[in-house]
Amino acid sequence: LLHSEHKNDAYGLSLQGNWRVMDANQITTGYEFHEDKINSTDVRVQKRTAHSWFVQDQIKLPAGRLGSNFQVSLLPAIRLDKFTNIDTQFSPKLAFLVNYVSGWQLVLRGNWGKSYRLPSFNDLYWPSDPFSVGNPNLLPEKGLGYDFGSLMNFRAAGFWTFEINYFNTRLENLIIWGPRPDGIFSPDNVQEADLTGVETRAAFQDLGRLVNLSVNYNYLDAVDRSDDPALSGKQLIYRPKNKVDVNLGLNFGRLELNALWRFVDKRFANAGNADHVDAYDQIDFGATWSQAFLRGRLRMQVEVRNAFDDQTDIIQGFPMPGREYRTALGFDF
Repeated sequence: LLHSEHKNDAYGLSLQGNWRVMDANQITTGYEFHEDKINSTDVRVQKRTAHSWFVQDQIKLPAGRLGSNFQVSLLPAIRLDKFTNIDTQFSPKLAFLVNYVSGWQLVLRGNWGKSYRLPSFNDLYWPSDPFSVGNPNLLPEKGLGYDFGSLMNFRAAGFWTFEINYFNTRLENLIIWGPRPDGIFSPDNVQEADLTGVETRAAFQDLGRLVNLSVNYNYLDAVDRSDDPALSGKQLIYRPKNKVDVNLGLNFGRLELNALWRFVDKRFANAGNADHVDAYDQIDFGATWSQAFLRGRLRMQVEVRNAFDDQTDIIQGFPMPGREYRTALGFDF
């Protein structure tokens, strides 16, 4: 008879202050403390602490010849992270924002920065079971990336929103959970990876606020850039190239109805891209009824997920649930 006991605790503290130096300049500073601790019969006691300091300066630049309808902001920031038994990490970031408002709105924005992520204690010390196990030899994940995009809001027989964002990130030692040769899932580092993609969104709401329609499309090219010729250029596992969400909502006052159609492209199931799980689509329905009650609002929600009971694998060998019925009752104060 085998017996394992694992107790995982996390503690944190966050402090933040804002100072307006002048009308066109606001500084934000902060400090964060985080401690992870695990007491396990398998890995004994493991503890990790992190102290982080950050500062950001929001600078409103003069619009100049652009005109009074424009607001231009620049946001430089730095972050210092000091971890137990790990070198101090320095992460600079820089963002810009251009906002135009004149009966309609146009936003242009962009970000550049470095990132750093330690493996979680679940990544490191997940207890061994028939399906998965952690990896205590994981390395921290480092990244350098940028993104830029735009947002447009306007009114024409209703309220319209169009949004698009492009991103590119180069990651070292990317942490990915995947199957080992024995079929057990465990996290491992990908030496180098490129993540490039586009995120888009279009939304419409009629003037009477009866109909809400939104369409989200995401494209992702997640490529292994490791030195291993058998893996370089391959797609990272379980990262679909294409995802689409179409959400329709109808608001009848107390009663709200919604329907969601989701499409997820095929996903590769191993690092060599020899196996994959098929693309799938799924339809969900929901209804919410609400009623003022005492000094709050009573809500009752009904959902039907995977309404047509489609059978497919989310992860190879692990089919997603069939048709699900869910109900919820809540009260908002």
